[in-house]
Amino acid sequence: MLTIDSARPQDGSERLNGVGGWLVVLILSLTFAAPFWQLRIAVQAFEILLSPKHLTQGGILRLSIMVAVYIGLALFSCVSGIMLWSSNRHAPEVTKTYLIVSVLTVGILYSSYRLVGLHFNIPRILFNRGVYACVWYAYLVRSRRVRLTYAADDGFIPTPSPSSPGVASP
Repeated sequence: MLTIDSARPQDGSERLNGVGGWLVVLILSLTFAAPFWQLRIAVQAFEILLSPKHLTQGGILRLSIMVAVYIGLALFSCVSGIMLWSSNRHAPEVTKTYLIVSVLTVGILYSSYRLVGLHFNIPRILFNRGVYACVWYAYLVRSRRVRLTYAADDGFIPTPSPSSPGVASP
């Protein structure tokens, strides 16, 4: 005979609690893929700094800033991914902060280079980073798995955004 345990949630929330599904894709992206690409850019800039060709003081400064910014973003990304993986209750906020900071920092960095006469394809750079940030930010805000996994220790489950499906508007 099959019995139903009334103490267990019947809405499927038990199945959505924990690291899994799209959350794993985000974690792997933050922990490995994003830092790899960011460190690759930092290494290329550092190699130019170490090259024997003559660089102006402005060029040295710009490349040094680029190395520092991309190493910082790689570390921030990796920390965000590790926090999500360890189910730290502050991880979604830290990750959302990383997503916003990464777009703004790269936008400001390349825009300032544009002001001094260096030409980069800023729309392409910001479009790729912006789409990545928007998609994952929306996931962190709207996902039921994220709400259930990173609920406070006292058992309180944060309420969803008013724009979430299934939430009645006032």
